[in-house]
Amino acid sequence: MQHAMVSDSSGHLEVDQCQQKLSEMTQALIQLLSKVHRLQDVYTAGHQHRVGLFCKAIAEEMGWAESDCGQMYYVGLLHDFGKIAIPHQVLHKVGTLEHEEKKLIKSHVEVTYDLLKDIPFEFPLAEIVVQHHERIDGSGYPKGLKGDQILPQANILIVADVVEAIAAKRSYREALGLDFALSELKKGQGKIYDQTVCDAVFRLFYEKDYALPTSEQ
Repeated sequence: MQHAMVSDSSGHLEVDQCQQKLSEMTQALIQLLSKVHRLQDVYTAGHQHRVGLFCKAIAEEMGWAESDCGQMYYVGLLHDFGKIAIPHQVLHKVGTLEHEEKKLIKSHVEVTYDLLKDIPFEFPLAEIVVQHHERIDGSGYPKGLKGDQILPQANILIVADVVEAIAAKRSYREALGLDFALSELKKGQGKIYDQTVCDAVFRLFYEKDYALPTSEQ
């Protein structure tokens, strides 16, 4: 009986070691993809890094498990990865975009999905990031998902992406500032953005003196 218990314990240890190794490999792969993207587009890579940190902070504020919060950083780190396929002159164009240029930029969510979907991550990364331009009232893209059709992780990513994108400097315009970003979030809370996520964001900024990440990576 004692031998069987030792064997069982050894088996659990091997499983834990394999899971740990898989987690480390997943993290290394995501970091590699992010570095590759950074070589092609420093601005977008910096935006993804900041959104990832913000996603993690929101998840922590919402009381998610530590491992899930860590995954949210990686979700942010690759959510715009498909922009690697968009010509720089279109992606960072100053001025009004033509209809076809808008379509091309919108295609980045599906390109991201196609690039990531066959990689066996520990969590549904591709399924989460493809939803980051969806809105809970169905007005988003690419599928016009509504309410509970949108993954909880995607709801965090949606809000983090919007706030960071509005508040920070873009390649084609100056920063609009955090106050403006939060005022826009208030207009859409519970309508196009998940209310629970919005509440967590407001607590971070108004009650806990959270500051948006500024590091480029």
